[in-house]
Amino acid sequence: MNYDKLLKSINSENRRKIAFVVGNGINLYAAEQLRRSKDIGWLGLLKKLIKKYELPIDDKDKNFPNITLPELANILELNIMKANNRGYKDSIKELKNEMICLIKKYMEDELKSADVYNNFLSFAEKNDIPIITTNFDGLLSSEKYKEIKLNFTDEKGLFKSNANYNWNYCYTNPPEIKNLNSDNYYDIIQGFGVWHIHGNIEHSLSLKFGLDDYINCTSKVKDLISNHNKKQEEKYKPLFSFRKEDDDTNWKGKNTLFDIFFKRYLIFIGLSLNSDEVFLRWLLMQRAKYLYNKKPNFNINNEYSGSFVYCTRDDNRFDENSAETAFFKSCGIDLLGVDDYKDAYESFT
Repeated sequence: MNYDKLLKSINSENRRKIAFVVGNGINLYAAEQLRRSKDIGWLGLLKKLIKKYELPIDDKDKNFPNITLPELANILELNIMKANNRGYKDSIKELKNEMICLIKKYMEDELKSADVYNNFLSFAEKNDIPIITTNFDGLLSSEKYKEIKLNFTDEKGLFKSNANYNWNYCYTNPPEIKNLNSDNYYDIIQGFGVWHIHGNIEHSLSLKFGLDDYINCTSKVKDLISNHNKKQEEKYKPLFSFRKEDDDTNWKGKNTLFDIFFKRYLIFIGLSLNSDEVFLRWLLMQRAKYLYNKKPNFNINNEYSGSFVYCTRDDNRFDENSAETAFFKSCGIDLLGVDDYKDAYESFT
């Protein structure tokens, strides 16, 4: 199935099985359409910070060979700590605030006026499809919708947010529920909403971009999916603790974006999902385990549990026998190449 056919196959019967996972590619496409600077990607932001903090790193090679971007972010944190003789937590806070300033700068210019955001959001909202984004900015979320917090302190075992993790916050139209509580919130997760998996600038400490961040995220999710105290009876259990025949609706991450990530057909767009994406790639492998054991027949095209959309012009990783191809196929993700980024984003008009 190609990309165009995949979008056209979305209908009233299968749309509740689908979710989009969107990365910074949509911002880069908006910048290109508006003829703005395209130096707004994760790499571009890191280069600005390297220059600001005068790290002795030659940035002539745009891809920084032999080091990952999450590692580079942690190097920045360490150098801030040493240069300012400050604690590590203060250094992290400073770096995240600097990152937010850079992000707000490109949000406040003409980027948010690009048609691609409204077209994409209108498509998702019309079909009632949730969106998970790796982007920190609010161009798909806080600029358009109200923040809804699915935080229920009275429910033992259910995920509870804090300043560092807000995976149960989504941006959507205000629900037609007067008293949102642990008994009636699930419709919000099942419908259209925008969720930030790496945090967002509305909550500065929630931003996740360093290797430390990704490792801590995996530990946090591990607790949701597999750490189970059998001696303690709780209403909400880890996702992997349910038997194959059991209803696993009431799991510990039921009120988070991971209920969408693990249980829906995912369409990835605007993401490289390369080896820098430690957390997301680990999640894909955990999801593959879950679907294989729990729902071996879960899909919408009889073979895959998701699709990764990429531009064949710029991404040459996917030879038939390449390790990258094996990774995606093993995780149940179909590879859908498009000739141009326009083919990916203009399909929503």
